[in-house]
Amino acid sequence: MTDQPIARVGDALCVVINPELGEKIVVYDIAVVDRAVRITMSPTTPGRPATSLLKEGAHEEASTVPGVVSVDVAMTFEPLGLPTSSDRRSGPRSASPR
Repeated sequence: MTDQPIARVGDALCVVINPELGEKIVVYDIAVVDRAVRITMSPTTPGRPATSLLKEGAHEEASTVPGVVSVDVAMTFEPLGLPTSSDRRSGPRSASPR
């Protein structure tokens, strides 16, 4: 597996904005195995109404990437994310173009 599919998914996630903050979503991990994508992301606060919208938005946008056959979005609440970095390689980060 190369980083190219991961980069494409990360780029697709750039349009998903947290409506409560006006910021890009916080993505902890993007994994691609056999054209199946798994995204691990965090809301800024658990139980907020936007949590399901963020998950749906990430799923919808990742599904638009050519070659992706399935998408699973896992929400994590430990630690709660705050947009801190555009580096997709380690730690929490907001989805942003390279």
